[in-house]
Amino acid sequence: MLAILNDDPRIKIIMLLAESPANDIYISFRTIARRIGINYSKLRHYLSQLEAAGLVESIKIRSTNPKANNNNNRINNNNKGYTYYKLRQEFRETVRKVLNRGKITIYYLYFISLTATLICFYM
Repeated sequence: MLAILNDDPRIKIIMLLAESPANDIYISFRTIARRIGINYSKLRHYLSQLEAAGLVESIKIRSTNPKANNNNNRINNNNKGYTYYKLRQEFRETVRKVLNRGKITIYYLYFISLTATLICFYM
């Protein structure tokens, strides 16, 4: 049963974000996708569920390409940016305590993940 719960991408996302060494460190969208091994569209869906439930927060850093302004053949896309995520502080502390207690407490994380999904579904 634990193996099934461990395969839930939301649990993997929560555990990955909880493992960051400092409270103020955000992890990039691409890094999360690479470490978990999930495609971008599914990851975007799961992160939006966790964010809507108030478990995860994100920041978007916009980037501009100065070379694109000089080259008429390229389209300047000022909307391009990078999104970074972290667990909300109060939730992060709870998850770290749960993870320190052992594997059986993965049920607690699964319950939180399921609750987040249901909250988003009924909104």
